[in-house]
Amino acid sequence: MRATHRSTPSLLTTILALLTTSIATMLATMLATPAADAAAGPEALVSLFPYEAEITAEGPGMVRLELPPEVLERCRSDLSDLRVFDATGRETPFVVLGRRMAEPGARLIRRVTPEVVSVERSQELPERGPTRWLETYLIEVPELPAGAGSWELELLTSRAELVARIDLWTLDEDGSQRPLLEEGSAFRLDSPRAERLRFPIAIGSGRLGIDLISEQGSYLAPTLRLEAVRELVGPAPSRVGLEILAQEHRDSETELVLDRPRGLVPAGLRVRSTTSAFHRQVTVWDEGPNADPDPLGRATLVHLDAVVPVSVDELQLRPAHGDRLRVVIENLDSPPLAEVTVEAVVTRPVLLFSLPEPAHTATLRFGGARARRPRYDLAAAAPQLGAAWSEDDASRMRAFLEPERSGTATLGAIRSNPGFDPAPALAYAMHPGAELDTRPYSHQRLLEVAPSAEGLARLRLTPEDLAIIRPDLADLRVVDPESRQWAYLLEPGAATATVALDLAGQRSVNRHTTYHLQSAVGPITATRLELELAAPFFDRAFELKTRATGHDVRQLDRGRLIRHQGDPRPQVLRLPAERFEELELIVEDGDDAPLELTRAEASIPVADLFMAAPAGAYTLLLGFPDAEAPRYELERVRPTVLAAAPGRIASHPLEESPAFSASARLGSSTGMQQILLWLAIGIAVLVLVVLTLRLARQEPGAAG
Repeated sequence: MRATHRSTPSLLTTILALLTTSIATMLATMLATPAADAAAGPEALVSLFPYEAEITAEGPGMVRLELPPEVLERCRSDLSDLRVFDATGRETPFVVLGRRMAEPGARLIRRVTPEVVSVERSQELPERGPTRWLETYLIEVPELPAGAGSWELELLTSRAELVARIDLWTLDEDGSQRPLLEEGSAFRLDSPRAERLRFPIAIGSGRLGIDLISEQGSYLAPTLRLEAVRELVGPAPSRVGLEILAQEHRDSETELVLDRPRGLVPAGLRVRSTTSAFHRQVTVWDEGPNADPDPLGRATLVHLDAVVPVSVDELQLRPAHGDRLRVVIENLDSPPLAEVTVEAVVTRPVLLFSLPEPAHTATLRFGGARARRPRYDLAAAAPQLGAAWSEDDASRMRAFLEPERSGTATLGAIRSNPGFDPAPALAYAMHPGAELDTRPYSHQRLLEVAPSAEGLARLRLTPEDLAIIRPDLADLRVVDPESRQWAYLLEPGAATATVALDLAGQRSVNRHTTYHLQSAVGPITATRLELELAAPFFDRAFELKTRATGHDVRQLDRGRLIRHQGDPRPQVLRLPAERFEELELIVEDGDDAPLELTRAEASIPVADLFMAAPAGAYTLLLGFPDAEAPRYELERVRPTVLAAAPGRIASHPLEESPAFSASARLGSSTGMQQILLWLAIGIAVLVLVVLTLRLARQEPGAAG
């Protein structure tokens, strides 16, 4: 590996300016908007999509096409890399409808207060248990408005909480009752906030009977309202099972890592378990490249197999961007949920577009993650999905929303697009950067890069890597055999690794035992410490301290180590984000024997490194404490780069760099500053010595 020295500042500035100008020109060309691509010619736009399929419509005019999963899994989650071309090859604007469960479509609503024919109330006084309050209402249901799917019965009440059994039945002309709903549950809960007070009724008109049975201490006496809803767009949400990649029970929570297929954007999750009764707080996080740092959703899920069953098993989510979902279930002191399954609640999107006369066919081209999201004027005319429209306001929207006012289109077999340009999508970023003096870096890993078709590759850093480099990951570089840098992007905290802590010593003094724990890989920044203690029962005060390299002993945590009888779980301590190499665990034993520590492990977050580079051999350089953080232009297009599917990077073992030279570090700006500092201190000491000697010689003469 060839080492090079830094050029003069003026020459370096000139080179960087020229490099910046050329790269900016390439980025502007490669990342142009779809409108600019279309202006340059339809071939340029067609070449961005690796897949295509023929669209066959019932006829010209407005048509609707429901996108199948085979298309969605090849597209970006926002469908930005999807286009429709008519029979002449021109780009056809479209509107995406029904993308999310929370936005099922525009609705026409008619609300009425039904006529109450009769009301009966009574009480049941069982020998055991509370009094039951029974209410029976008979109401007149008017004719269902044209086009509406069904009536919905809504119970209006000011009660903050209620749980009741509800039965619905119709009264036929001969006086006989026909059940519509038997032993249903009506509830409103304050903690968690959940309610079910709306019930569909499958009759167009006639008399409806309502039986309410509760133990609330009084009659519910709700106000009854009927609502006719006409959904104008959007298929019913469907549920897709998600693969659980990892499941871990720790401390007082369960963590699930779920695979999120590309293009599948869950509007919600359904979490189910065979546990008969539970009440758990659930939080969902985004994981992977471009992940949202804030929670996607949080809710309390409830399931009670009681006389009146209560089940709240779905929570809504904001759009996810990463390739995984992390679900955290808070168990408190309850056992983990049994046989957990998770389903994504999704609505398959529908494309709405218009074909010119006399065309009946078009072409859908998609995939590749190369095109930017189009901006069509047709989208501005589409209604706000999820809104409730009156009959008058919605009339102008029916051309968009009513399926019967547009034709139906079907999609043929998916095939390769012959006009696709197979050059890597990230070709504009696949070039070397400035040369690097490799001598100041103490360690290296040899890499074998095998990028994806888009030109992206991923490497997961190891705890051994993180022990060498700085906590801010600034002293990390990737170079080729010519010592030229290759730009990379980092995703900190992409995963969690476990590092064993060795028991370096144990000493009991003054009714306290001190356990010395050392990291097996060197300095680490851990977020969690797990201790396995052999005793079946204990309740002892503890103090946890760190002995960080170059720092004094600092306290990380204090409290009590507690294990109740029959509880086999390990002790889990949460740690602040502070780097350490050695821990001191001090346990107050009193007059009991010291606890036997059988296992100690630390959980540390590890980062993923992404680079756009041709296949070949590279070197990962680590360990230069005075290095300045790199500045790559690739960071400015991070979302576009990380949207591509990555290939793999094979890594060789970590080793000392044969080119390392401690003296080479003195050439850095920080090294020069240290030299100047020590030189200034030396000169100051020398001056003080000279002045002291001079004063010492003058003192005898002054005394005489």
